Amino acid sequence: MGNARCWSSSGCCTVGSIDPWAIYTPQGGRWHLAFSRVNTNNFGTELAVFRSRTSGVERPAVEEKIPVYDPDDFQGNCCPNSYSYEYTVWNGSQFVYGARW
Repeated sequence: MGNARCWSSSGCCTVGSIDPWAIYTPQGGRWHLAFSRVNTNNFGTELAVFRSRTSGVERPAVEEKIPVYDPDDFQGNCCPNSYSYEYTVWNGSQFVYGARW
């Protein structure tokens, strides 16, 4: 994933809590924050190689699984009606959230 060397996910306690994650890169012998999603309520993140649903091209990315609730959903945070998926990729110069390829 570009020059990424370290990925960190801090999933926590309940489905309603935030689940921050970050990507770090090495610079001058130290780790530096290259990208982060701090205030995000997701149902998990995964660093892997994913195939684009539109182009069929595979590339490394961080996949974030986002719960989607209907307006009339009375089951609370535990039971979303569906999920959307957002991807963060390296575009050659920076990490891009919500990338489509």
